Amino acid sequence: MLIIGSCFAVLVPAGGGADEPNHIARAVSVAHGDMFADKIPDRVGYTSPQDVDGVDSALYGGVVDSALTDVAWHNMVDFHTPKNKGGKIYSFPTWTTQGMMSHRNVGEKEHVEAFSNSAVNSPFVYAPFALGYWLSRIFTSNAYAIIVIMRMFGLLTASGILFFCIRYIPIGKWVLVSVSLMPTMVILDATITADTMTYAMCISFITVVFKCMCENRALHHNQWILLSLVSISLALIKLSYVPLIILLALIPIANQYVRSKKDLFSLLGIMLCTGILFIGWYLAVSSINTGAMFDVGASPTLQKQYVFSHLITYMGLLVKQFIGQNFFNLGVNGTLDLHGHYAFTGWITVCVLICAVLLIDSRENRLAIFRKNAVWCCLFFLLAAACVFGLVETALYLQFSPVGADDIAGVQPRYFLPILPLLIVVVVIMTRQTDESTVQSDLEGTRGTQVLREAENCLGIGMMLSLQLISAIFTLYLLFTTLYTA
Repeated sequence: MLIIGSCFAVLVPAGGGADEPNHIARAVSVAHGDMFADKIPDRVGYTSPQDVDGVDSALYGGVVDSALTDVAWHNMVDFHTPKNKGGKIYSFPTWTTQGMMSHRNVGEKEHVEAFSNSAVNSPFVYAPFALGYWLSRIFTSNAYAIIVIMRMFGLLTASGILFFCIRYIPIGKWVLVSVSLMPTMVILDATITADTMTYAMCISFITVVFKCMCENRALHHNQWILLSLVSISLALIKLSYVPLIILLALIPIANQYVRSKKDLFSLLGIMLCTGILFIGWYLAVSSINTGAMFDVGASPTLQKQYVFSHLITYMGLLVKQFIGQNFFNLGVNGTLDLHGHYAFTGWITVCVLICAVLLIDSRENRLAIFRKNAVWCCLFFLLAAACVFGLVETALYLQFSPVGADDIAGVQPRYFLPILPLLIVVVVIMTRQTDESTVQSDLEGTRGTQVLREAENCLGIGMMLSLQLISAIFTLYLLFTTLYTA
């Protein structure tokens, strides 16, 4: 259902600014081997008036194809503006429409493009899009068609990763399914953005950690390799999500066979390698002011000084942000917003979150492991989520908010999607009942299956069908309004 829903979303512009030209430009620059964005010497960006030395005013970017970046922006506007307001009539598929900018070919013209806001992202998160770019060039030079193919590669990569995570994770299968079917998540998977791979790799890390916690035996060599890879990936996605690495401490707590000195040093080594890679990439991009692209008066250098000198005030600001943050995307409509003011995705999201908590899968016979360590699990889950929240808010405060601002600009609910499954699992652990015989059976490694009570089974089937119906309605509505925008 995730792939089917996202395939339609792939063909249309996405809301929320995720598929803006800057991410496309960054992906294409990575495809050409430019792992680091260069300073643009003859252009100076916006920064704080207090930054008299212009420390944080340099723009970063590179030489990109004008067809790709122009198409990415102007077609989104043209396709979704009503005809009575200057919008254009187009046929489907859009890139075959004569006279539209999508009819332009890649390679006709290049220009210097500033994309400081995406230059801080690791090339790793753009790898699927870069691969899609090169393979699409074999078959076409049409700009919009190339963008759609890049989107498809990102979608298929993320969907493939999530598919195996859902099969592999010992508890929370429907948590992953439900969050991945949220309208905002469907749109996100179908766009060219760093968030697609960020979410996929965060879920991969959480899945492998959960699996290692429930093994109740020594970890195999290939499990250590997989654990190392998904841990290191945290340092290769958006830097704000590296605090998830603290979940590694739960493995020896829950799994008594991973408590030898060798195992503990191995876990410590994985944390150390992730930390070193994180620090290395941070130092490489720390001089980039993403807010320099916008007239917001941002200056990370001066903002850091302000935060350290007004630490208590800033902590109060974080509390204010936490209380007022729209974590669950209620009322955030994404692509639907381009067609008018709708509120469908608000109640769809509520239904999805209810499904995530109530659906029970008979294959999740390891919930008892988590219930036995419920206090530790919940504490670590909440601590990791709190650290991610703090880093996301701080990064945006440094990069997008004017120096000394009393609010944090640029925060979007989609930034918190990678930690949403952790918060839902906390609810699942604390609310679901498990009898002592099941607990003992699971702790001894017996491969028994949980037999659902008849009422619970009917509820689960009903919720499952409702979730699929809601997703299908959303997808069909999205496709209809996109193809027949008036």
